[in-house]
Amino acid sequence: VEVAANGLFMNDRVPLMGSLRLVKEGAGLYLAELERQQYSGGTEVAGGTLRMKYTAAAFGTQVPANTEVLVGANGTFDANGNSWGYHIYTLDGGILTSSRRARSDSGTVQSPFTLTADSVVSNKNFGLICKSWNEVKVRLNGHTLRYDGLPGSGNAFFFAHATFEGEGKLEIGSS
Repeated sequence: VEVAANGLFMNDRVPLMGSLRLVKEGAGLYLAELERQQYSGGTEVAGGTLRMKYTAAAFGTQVPANTEVLVGANGTFDANGNSWGYHIYTLDGGILTSSRRARSDSGTVQSPFTLTADSVVSNKNFGLICKSWNEVKVRLNGHTLRYDGLPGSGNAFFFAHATFEGEGKLEIGSS
């Protein structure tokens, strides 16, 4: 799906199924509104922003669980207050964000988290949390993971039960 700059595409009706891979290109905004998507080829945000619909469910299902989410250098993946869930995240220079204040379970990542380029987390509330039965591996691979939040607004950035692998840096603060 290519969405031009200042453009908007909202998928609130088309079910995505099978082995397809959703690739978001262009500088515009893609709103993933339809829940219970069942495609298995992963999600790539090569440009612009892919924003999930906010849902009261414990996990937003607009991007299927147990699939790869690749965020490229010109891309932003916006969880929009939903849990980060059971995805396999690869940050290739992109941004993870949540434009809506997260619920208490938001920020929960229970899958590997890999950097293939310096990348950013920037939002109102984000944490890499892990339940005691599943330790999160954060693979820095010689890169920098930077958190840019709004100081003094009650934002959180935390790691619990996370193991860092490889050389690299974790930076806290605005650039």
